[in-house]
Amino acid sequence: MILQPYFKKAFPVIIFFIALHIKVNAQNIERLTFNLPQTKVTNSLYNKITLIDLRPDTCNMGVVQTGMFNKKALVVAKQPLNLQLNDILTALIDNTAKSQELVLQLRLISFAEETGGFTEKGNFSLNAQLYAKTTNGYNKINTIDTTVTMSSAMDVTNALLKKGGETLSNFIAANLRHQPSNNNYTFNEVEKADSVEKSKLTLYKTNTFTDGLYMTYKAFCDQMPDKKITVEGDSVKKNNVKVADETGKLEKVTAGDYYAVVYKGKPYISSPFGNYPLTKVNNDFFFTGKLSNNVNNNYAAIGSMYGAIGGAVAGAAGAAVGYNYDIFLYKIFYKNGLFIRLKGVRK
Repeated sequence: MILQPYFKKAFPVIIFFIALHIKVNAQNIERLTFNLPQTKVTNSLYNKITLIDLRPDTCNMGVVQTGMFNKKALVVAKQPLNLQLNDILTALIDNTAKSQELVLQLRLISFAEETGGFTEKGNFSLNAQLYAKTTNGYNKINTIDTTVTMSSAMDVTNALLKKGGETLSNFIAANLRHQPSNNNYTFNEVEKADSVEKSKLTLYKTNTFTDGLYMTYKAFCDQMPDKKITVEGDSVKKNNVKVADETGKLEKVTAGDYYAVVYKGKPYISSPFGNYPLTKVNNDFFFTGKLSNNVNNNYAAIGSMYGAIGGAVAGAAGAAVGYNYDIFLYKIFYKNGLFIRLKGVRK
């Protein structure tokens, strides 16, 4: 191929920007190593720690914004979390430590960032329980369920990641001298807590669902519909669900104004873009659909609506891979009904 003179001159510049574009777009992972604590705890009761990871998504710890263009990056542990926990404990204790074993049951750990105006805001959420391992099972020591919020006119990422490590380390350090409670939990109750908790929820105990309109996840989880419904046609679509008003007149309900609907025993999740069939697989509920026009939804702001555990799930959902999609596969988080984004399906 013969290049024109002007193109020959421009070609190296074009190659440079193509390479730069590829490099920038490839950097979508923030590999995290938690900073080690600098203060020792004498007379610790524990010198070992084990991780039981019950997070809805164990692949990442949310999303942060990196670089001058605030490119979204998944927060991924550089070393496995169990190894980092051992490093943290080793840094905390000295030769006065006793030989009991700690167990950290991790439910959620998540970072989330947003940019608004001239400031950056970040949330770190942590939900975990500490147990002492005994020959009979586990005895609870303490629980943490917290969201830490930070803001800065400059980049907040490094400070947020550091704060996350400090929060986790401080929780462990604060309990190293604490005797466990007398409440004993079996191995199954701690290691299979999700299954145990689901077994107490009506939604997860049944395969027969009650027809009606459900305004909240709690109502749906209890299988107690808020209203009876009438549906035009044989299946639920975006705008064919009706409920009776105070006078008995049937009126259409707007998709997205309620949590779920069940018709002819088939459950659907509601969003402003439609009602999506729910499928139960291995005692979890999944659906495929669209929740927003913005494929890079700002999930960080949701935390204040749902508390620490809700915000963490939402943050993890926002960090999911697949920003070029607007139709995703979701899983319902059984504790509060939030949607965990799993993967992009199509545009």
